[in-house]
Amino acid sequence: HIARERSMTIFHMLLLRDPFAVEDFRPRMLDLATQFITTRDQLIDMKLTEEELANLQNTLEQVRLVANLHAEIMDLMQADNFDAANLKMLNENLPQQDKLLVMYNRFIDIQRSATQSALKEASDTYHRAITTTIILVIFMIVL
Repeated sequence: HIARERSMTIFHMLLLRDPFAVEDFRPRMLDLATQFITTRDQLIDMKLTEEELANLQNTLEQVRLVANLHAEIMDLMQADNFDAANLKMLNENLPQQDKLLVMYNRFIDIQRSATQSALKEASDTYHRAITTTIILVIFMIVL
């Protein structure tokens, strides 16, 4: 979400084609970076499986790559080189952004799978408890 919003902000700056507007948007980009860092820290503080941790590390590497591209694009715009910034956005950033979204989705899939497993285990435990209770009731009635 945050990475997509950063890209949308850059696209907005590319449409404006005003190097002075780039400076006006820098605080927004920094705010989004701060939001990302907060979210990242919350994820790191969670008890993650090895698979989740490996996926998170790969995702964070991709985030750094995309963030560096964003900084390069903003520098090009600030230097009034909007054509080069647009080319970099389309040819380099968007493919890397797509990779990042795939990584985010993979993390969500891992989480979804873990949640489904936990729900199945809880359901199985509940059904065993019900079965045991019924057997005990029948046993008490027979006695």
